[in-house]
Amino acid sequence: MDNLLERIRIEIQDESRDWQMNGDKLEVRFPHSNRKQVVSFHVREGHFLFRSIVLGYAEVTKTDRAWRDFARKVWVRNSHTAVVTFAFDDRDQLIGQIEQPIRTLDREELIFYIETLARECDEFEYTLTGEDRE
Repeated sequence: MDNLLERIRIEIQDESRDWQMNGDKLEVRFPHSNRKQVVSFHVREGHFLFRSIVLGYAEVTKTDRAWRDFARKVWVRNSHTAVVTFAFDDRDQLIGQIEQPIRTLDREELIFYIETLARECDEFEYTLTGEDRE
């Protein structure tokens, strides 16, 4: 995990990216807007997990009807995305995630996964709420 975080810190030095590291989380800011998305990193069974929160617990669980509606929208969204998987985590947050084997992650994939996850989660959040919340 430390190796991954160090690789991200190196990429932050590239001035063309508006990324800011805060502990083990990365804030990705989008050019030409005030929008941003936070990406976190985890390790599980030989894989890196890149995750970002789309909607928090309070929004997801506001009502049973809202939760079912979000679940249907997640199912539809997953049928249209090839890289990011959307799901509800163990804290009932709606998240986007990408899973990648540790052994084969190269620089280009690292950048692609971070940017893709941040963009897809931000777009889905905006589609669901009309706001930039997370």
